[in-house]
Amino acid sequence: MTETAPTVSADALRLGVDGWCVLDDMIPEGQVEGVLESVTRTVESSEYLEDRNFLAHNADFVRYVANGRMTALLDAIWGRFYRVAWTTPLILEPGTSRGPLHIDWPFGTVWLPRSAGIKAPFPDTCLALTTVWMLSPRTRDTVGTIVAPGSHRSLVDPFMDDRIDPDTPHATEMHVPWKVGSVLVFDSRLWHTNPEHHGTNPRVTVKVCYSPWWLNLQPLDPESSEGKRMAEEFGRTAAPPMPRIPVEAYRAMPDEVQPLFHHWVGW
Repeated sequence: MTETAPTVSADALRLGVDGWCVLDDMIPEGQVEGVLESVTRTVESSEYLEDRNFLAHNADFVRYVANGRMTALLDAIWGRFYRVAWTTPLILEPGTSRGPLHIDWPFGTVWLPRSAGIKAPFPDTCLALTTVWMLSPRTRDTVGTIVAPGSHRSLVDPFMDDRIDPDTPHATEMHVPWKVGSVLVFDSRLWHTNPEHHGTNPRVTVKVCYSPWWLNLQPLDPESSEGKRMAEEFGRTAAPPMPRIPVEAYRAMPDEVQPLFHHWVGW
């Protein structure tokens, strides 16, 4: 048994029972500020605002997504082969209100009603993992994502179930502790939402969704036949759209990161 095996086992167990866990110090302390500044510059750039292609314009953040602790956890859940389904920065501006409880793609319908989300009752298996990379410095006003532990096993969508008011706090919900450089990992079926943000500076995170190799990602691709059909009917793809990555941006990625994004390259 390797030195990291007990830690990976504990992370996987917590994901199964509670639906979430936190991987600490995934971006080293001395590097987080630089990544935060880089992500902020990208999000504010005219190029990104025009095409919303984060990975085409930012080469700094992506270096961390194949961190050994993350890949060990993915391997424990799905085996050797997995990939990134989508990546997007998420910025909460000062004064942002709490959002409604929801689940992430490929489950549910919050992104695209009556369409590509797997409908409830969901299969009782982990088909995707959403991660939230915490970049902003911790202050008294910076709080973590709201999650309802264990809700991934309910197999229902709080956004579409008449028994649940997604705008009302759930009895068991909690704020995930905010720790800069750490990563919240949760089963995409887990009920969650963004908190209110009362700080004076934006709360900056990047979300990365990992999936097993066999999950169909074509609905996320604006250039695919599935993505085009959904955009024509509903005005958008099935979830956060994943634009094609330019070849030069892909080739600039570290060797260990490239397999996670090979399927998104615009060859």
